[in-house]
Amino acid sequence: MKRRHVLLAAAATGASAAALGAGWRVFGLEAGQSGRAGAPVRLASVSVLNIDDRPHEVTVSVSRDGETLAERTVDVDPESASSLTDGLPARAGRYRVRATLGGETIAASPGDSRAHDCLDVVATVERDGSLGTMLVSPDDAACHGTTE
Repeated sequence: MKRRHVLLAAAATGASAAALGAGWRVFGLEAGQSGRAGAPVRLASVSVLNIDDRPHEVTVSVSRDGETLAERTVDVDPESASSLTDGLPARAGRYRVRATLGGETIAASPGDSRAHDCLDVVATVERDGSLGTMLVSPDDAACHGTTE
């Protein structure tokens, strides 16, 4: 992934440049794939990063044990991001985050990171308008009420 795209993802989630360099992880889950539920984590935010030059409508959902806890469809302008924080589960859990665009779905279990208990998750829309990968960054400060 190009540095500019990762920096846009950092801006979308409010992550600092230091956290970006130290903690971002790209999930190896491409469209149509899924992973297992990982360790319990809290979700600070779920964002959609659109690096395409066209707007897109993306549906994002968060589930636990097969039950959808939060779902929202967002319109994401070209080369921008939309962050979802309202309606996300407040307690730690083994969550699955899914993003769907035009029948294509990517999914990840953010707890696979295991190094942190509070995470930002970013689904990417690539330059060709397809869904890309999920990025995950630690955001322990957001969940613990501290600032950096």
